[in-house]
Amino acid sequence: MWPSFFFASTLIIALLYIPGYFFARAICQSRFSSLLCGPLFSLFCYVLLGVIYDLVGLSVPWYLIPVPTLLIGITVYAAVRRVKQVPSNARCAFPWQSLACYAVIGLVIMTFYYVRCLDGANSFAQIYDNANHLSLIQSFVTSGHYSIIKASLYLPGSIEGSAPIDASGLAFYPAAWHIVSALACNAASVSAAIAENAANYIFAGLVFPSSVCLLFNYLFKRDRRIVLLGSICCLAFEAFPWGMMLFGPLYSNMMAFCVLPLVMYSVGFCFSFEKGKIARGVALVMVGGVVLGASQPNAIFSAIVLMFPYCVRQVYSASNLAFKSSQKASICALLFALSIAVLWIALWSSSAFRSVVSYSWPSFASVTQSVVNVIALSLRDSPVQLALGFFVLFGVASSLYRKQNRWLIWSYVTAAAIYCVAASTDGTLKSLMAGFWYNDSYRLASMLALSAMPLAAFGLSATIGIARRVATALKGSDSSRIRSYSAALIVIPFVLITFAPAHTLAGVGNIETAFSRVEGGLSWLSDPENRAYTLEEAEFARRVEEIVSQDPGVIVNFAYDGSVFSFASEGLDVLYRSFSSFGGDSETSESQLLRTALDRIASDDQVRAAAESINAKYVLLLDSCDQGKTVHEDLYSEANYVDWCGVLNIAPSTEGFELELSEGDMKLYRIAV
Repeated sequence: MWPSFFFASTLIIALLYIPGYFFARAICQSRFSSLLCGPLFSLFCYVLLGVIYDLVGLSVPWYLIPVPTLLIGITVYAAVRRVKQVPSNARCAFPWQSLACYAVIGLVIMTFYYVRCLDGANSFAQIYDNANHLSLIQSFVTSGHYSIIKASLYLPGSIEGSAPIDASGLAFYPAAWHIVSALACNAASVSAAIAENAANYIFAGLVFPSSVCLLFNYLFKRDRRIVLLGSICCLAFEAFPWGMMLFGPLYSNMMAFCVLPLVMYSVGFCFSFEKGKIARGVALVMVGGVVLGASQPNAIFSAIVLMFPYCVRQVYSASNLAFKSSQKASICALLFALSIAVLWIALWSSSAFRSVVSYSWPSFASVTQSVVNVIALSLRDSPVQLALGFFVLFGVASSLYRKQNRWLIWSYVTAAAIYCVAASTDGTLKSLMAGFWYNDSYRLASMLALSAMPLAAFGLSATIGIARRVATALKGSDSSRIRSYSAALIVIPFVLITFAPAHTLAGVGNIETAFSRVEGGLSWLSDPENRAYTLEEAEFARRVEEIVSQDPGVIVNFAYDGSVFSFASEGLDVLYRSFSSFGGDSETSESQLLRTALDRIASDDQVRAAAESINAKYVLLLDSCDQGKTVHEDLYSEANYVDWCGVLNIAPSTEGFELELSEGDMKLYRIAV
């Protein structure tokens, strides 16, 4: 399966970078920046085409998403070149070797800590959020619908009957990551799990480092050393992207943050206020904003937090240049800041975000402890990263002496303040500051890590500069050898300490590091011993599919025995495909009745009518479950026997059911009434 994984990964690279390149070139970007901004335009077009196809009622094969994007991009680029000459040999601010450095280091780290920890290319995290992720990918694949405004696990063509929840009308879901995974799933003919793993590998290992590469080139265009050091800093923080893979998992949010540096670059480009750049910057920001909204809306607010100090500074500088008055410039900057604050409060007060900003996430630390967490980079439940934390703080101190980079400190302080409020308080202030991230410290820790990355690179660079000056003073010369040795003296220990896995020191014992938690957490998620949906059950599901395909119909299942993953894994037409497809306000009365009373179908006309209304023909049970005790309680603590007694009480002797297939605890029944 590994060849399929790397083939899917290669396809994702092509899907992201090739079509979007031509759109970026069309707005007069250099070849270098056009390539790195390519994913923004590709994702924008994929999301837009998915919505358009769905609005006109078309179910399309996968290639009708990227191929039109590529053709339109080439056409637009050719048309623009006929009207206005696009720079063909625009000079880059730094050599292409720098991009190779980011890409190689990113992919090597992801291969070692992500790919190596997978128990096979087809393994996947069997926890709450991932059931929804995988099923939505499979729903896109099966149905040929790719719309984010009508995203559902039960799209037309993906189920042989009715859904257990009300799936009618608009149902916005930030599914850009799912669209890319679904395209790879179809194009490479791989499972949803392999496509998911490949998407994570490329977004975190290539797209994110290359995005940081472009942003750092823009921020530190006069300091190539900082740009190069960013290649080892961008994946050094346990909070991001690793924390989002371990918790949830928050794959959609992770993807949004992976392209966030591109949007930050776009904002900087827009607010440069240089002739000929504003219009292009606005176009980039608009495209980037749509992509962030289609990936995870809180990334838009992250962009606001991280770039707000820069924008205020730029507004002040431009106004000062225009009015020749620092007082008028200060007023303009203040008005801009107030307008952003008013917009923030208006959105926070709106009904559109009410359920998000009021999401309950209790505090877990004191104010003092949360500040210590920020300094030590132990932002939730991970080991400290003292070396990395030191360079971040040293970067803060060093930035004070470079006026053009001081705004980075304000971005970092703001992100840290929002994290501390979320971690240590509850109430209105927490909702106002952290509500757009569900008041979730894991997501806020990721934003804090993003704000700290340039400071870490800045701190490393400043430390190398000090080492170089000391060595020069001792040797009496400043040779290339001294410069190389000075850099190696700082960088090599930093890399070894930061990325070290768990190890043992004689006389000390086991040393737990931040990346030992990453390694252990990712390994645990794919460990066969921690699977609710085992390899034996997957094989049984494949045999079930052979039987059911002869007489298709909906399969009623008990979600908590692992069968919730069988739709994405084996294509079974199960009724419950995620842990959010039952128990909520949107669940249908038929679904509620089947979960609690299906075993009475032979004697209860209402139950029989409910089964017929959704075309339920089978019942699948993968584990036995005694009354008062549910399976896999370590993974799914919310499982409740009472809520599922109508399914769990079914046995070979239950009237109205015929046993079609049996192996140990695993059973398939046909509804025979």
